Amino acid sequence: GEHPRRPRAPPLAAHSPPVPCAICSPDDPLMATGSGDNPVLIWQPVHTGAATKWRIKRQRLARHTRPLISLAFSPDARTLASHAEDGKIVIWDVDSTQQLGAPLPATDSRLSQLAFLPENGVPNRTNLCLATASTAAQKWDFTPSALEETCRYRANRNLTRGEWALYLEPDSY
Repeated sequence: GEHPRRPRAPPLAAHSPPVPCAICSPDDPLMATGSGDNPVLIWQPVHTGAATKWRIKRQRLARHTRPLISLAFSPDARTLASHAEDGKIVIWDVDSTQQLGAPLPATDSRLSQLAFLPENGVPNRTNLCLATASTAAQKWDFTPSALEETCRYRANRNLTRGEWALYLEPDSY
């Protein structure tokens, strides 16, 4: 039979080595990888008979300017967060492979771990946490109420119905 420690598929050769971070989505057959050549790649399996090969889902997610150090999928696998040595955390829509909003600042760009946190024990994609080797954990809240508060603070006023529809959820005005 096959040796249990032998790779079951050929190496993924789209990155320049090293590839310090890779993560599988929780309930969807996707994988994301990040490397020293900066882009994030989202892979999906292609089943050909008994073999499984991996191909890049769409395009390289190339927002970072320094090597990647941490990745996290949201529990529903619709959102991906990436953290790099450039000190930025970028949030991605997995389906469209588009960046969501401006990068988040991270206090430390060394060893880190990203994770989406449950809210009251329920998995969600609205709470992101970054833990690093040298600083306290950072947490971002992406709930509509937190986003509304941030928008009002930055605009120094309440949002109009049109702004709400453009930047937040239109049906909850």
